[in-house]
Formats: sequence, C-alpha cells, structure tokens
Amino acid sequence: MDPQRVIYVGTFSKAVFPALRIGYVILPYPLHSRWRDLRTHADVQNPPFEQATLQNF
Repeated sequence: MDPQRVIYVGTFSKAVFPALRIGYVILPYPLHSRWRDLRTHADVQNPPFEQATLQNF
C-alpha cells in the first residue's frame, strides 16, 4: 500500500477496554495540518486522563 495515499483508522475499544472509546488515525504527512484543524473545530476531544493512561500502557 502506498503510504502517501492510505489512511488508517482504528480504535482501542475492542483491544483494550470497550468503555475507553479512544480511536486513532494514521495520515500521510501532507494531511496532518488539515486534519488537526478539522478535528479541533468539528469534534469533541478525548479526555486527557484516558489518553495519558493509554499512552503509559
């Protein structure tokens, strides 16, 4: 798969804990800034405590 044309989307809900409800997106670098802008203004952000715990895990 071409890394400049593929977007990976997933979640940790089934692998770690169903109530966690944290997902992820792996984007080609040229899409990072646009995604950040859209995500900031169009969606509710994940709770920082749960993100930090998942990062440590």
